Amino acid sequence: MSCSLNYNDVLRQIFVDVQAYRAVERRVRNLKFGPISLSLSVVGEPMEAAIMPTIEHAENGAGGGVPIQVTDFEGNEPALVTKLAESFPSDFQQVNLQSGSRMAASWDSLPRFFEMYHAESHAGMMFLSQRSLMPGWEWASPLKRILHWMTVQTPYVVVHGASLQFEDAGLLLVGHSGAGKSTTTARALTEGFISAGDDMLLVDVDGSRPTAHALYDAIKVNAAMARDLSLRGQITWRDVESHGGKKFCKISELAKGSLVSALGLNAILVPQVVDSSASRIVPGVAMDALRVLAPSTMNILRGGEQKTLAKLAKITRSLPTYRLELGSNPVQLVDLLRQFCRDLGT
Repeated sequence: MSCSLNYNDVLRQIFVDVQAYRAVERRVRNLKFGPISLSLSVVGEPMEAAIMPTIEHAENGAGGGVPIQVTDFEGNEPALVTKLAESFPSDFQQVNLQSGSRMAASWDSLPRFFEMYHAESHAGMMFLSQRSLMPGWEWASPLKRILHWMTVQTPYVVVHGASLQFEDAGLLLVGHSGAGKSTTTARALTEGFISAGDDMLLVDVDGSRPTAHALYDAIKVNAAMARDLSLRGQITWRDVESHGGKKFCKISELAKGSLVSALGLNAILVPQVVDSSASRIVPGVAMDALRVLAPSTMNILRGGEQKTLAKLAKITRSLPTYRLELGSNPVQLVDLLRQFCRDLGT
C-alpha cells in the first residue's frame, strides 16, 4: 500500500519522539556489514536477546556507524504511533510508506512493529509493542528493511539469496521460497563449503566481480531437514513460523567456521526440485535468474524499486547463470557442487 505525503509530518514527529525515548536499560552495539557500519542502541535486555543472535557476528569495536535505535515499548507505545496505526485501513496488516528518497517506513499491525530510515539525518529506528507476536523470520534477519533503505542510493544491494563457496569459486543461489536454496546450502555447509549467508545477502555490484557480504548468521530449513541436521550434533533451533513449519539456526553452529564475512561470486544457480535421484547443473540465461531474484527480493524489501531492479539486473549480467536441477540424492548433490566449483576455478 502506498500512502500520500500527508504522512510526512507524522513520520517526522514519530522519529523525534522515539529518539527522545529513554529507558534505564540501553546498550550500544557497533556492527559492520561489509562497507556498512551501524551503531545499534538497544533498549531492554529482552529485546537485545531477541535481536542480537544472528547479527552479533558483525560486532566490532569501532564506533561512528549510522545510529539505529531499537526499542520494545511492551504495549506502551507513544500516542502518535497509535494514531498513525489507526489511520490505516483495518484490513491491511502491513503498510509501507515512503517520501521520495528522504524517508521510508514500514508498519506491521500484528506485532505492532515499526521500522523507519531517515536519510536526511542518516539514522533509523525499529520498535514494537508486542514482542511475543513477532514472527520468527524477523528475528532470523532483523533490520533488513533498514539496511535496504540505507543502500538504495549506493552500489550495494540487499538480495534474497544464499551463497556458497568451495575452492575460491563463489555461488549465488536464487529462487522463490521452497525452491531448495536453503536445503542445498545446509547440505553443502556440512560437507566443507563456506557461506556468507543463507537468506539475505549484501552484494557489491560496483566491480568486475560481485562480492557477497554476510548479514545474518542464520539458515532456515524445514522441520524434517532440521531433525536430520540435529543428528550431527547439538543445534539450537528457533521457529520461523508460528505453526512450527520452518526453523532456523546459526550457520556458525551448524558447521563451525563456515560463516565468512565476504566471498566473491563466480556464478548464479537457480535451483528447482525435480523428480529424479540425481541432480544436475545445466546452462541457463540471465533472465532465468532475474525472473526469480527480482520479485523474491522486492516483495520483501519495498522502496527504491527502480534502483534495486537495476542493480539486480547488473548482477545477473555480470555472472553466468545455471539451472540446478535438484534430485533426491544428497551425497551426489554435494559431489556435483564440488566439481562444478572446481570447473569454475579453472
